[in-house]
Amino acid sequence: MIQIAMGGMSAEEIFFGDVSTGPSGDLLAATRIAASMVGSCGMTGSLVSFGAVQNSGFSDTNIVGRVLGDKDGRAAVEEVLQEQKLTAKALLEDNRHLVEALRDALVERHELIGSEITDILERAHTKHGTRRARNFGTAAVPALAPPATPVTPVIDLRDKPVEASSIPLQAGADLVATSPPTPAVQEPAD
Repeated sequence: MIQIAMGGMSAEEIFFGDVSTGPSGDLLAATRIAASMVGSCGMTGSLVSFGAVQNSGFSDTNIVGRVLGDKDGRAAVEEVLQEQKLTAKALLEDNRHLVEALRDALVERHELIGSEITDILERAHTKHGTRRARNFGTAAVPALAPPATPVTPVIDLRDKPVEASSIPLQAGADLVATSPPTPAVQEPAD
């Protein structure tokens, strides 16, 4: 989930060389998830639960506030976020050809439906050649790996960045991708 949230920011860095305020909501969500991982779930090497803190300035029910208010907790959250951002950015860089193929098709056609998306991704994949697995720390993440169970995704590119490597390359998927609508020009009232 954090990698998906970091996808928009990473894509802006890769494709535009800078980051706008667009990914701020994604960063908020990623921070909340990372703080929960650190403070409640014991997923970052510490088994201390920030939920156990009582009778102190941090004893409210806001686990994110407790974790971010603690120096070590904040550092652990930052580490999780940085690691996941690097992974998201590496996935986008490894699959840049897929993102660019979808972008070019959307600029040309404004909407992609169903097998059009998978056809574009398959052509871009074939043109670019076979991708190798990339190692991210302790886990190898194969590029373009098919999902463990068949899924029929619906992807709408109007509102959110999409991690290209998460799109299954299967014919017949129910996919919808459209470019943002052009704002209507309002005529001045007489």
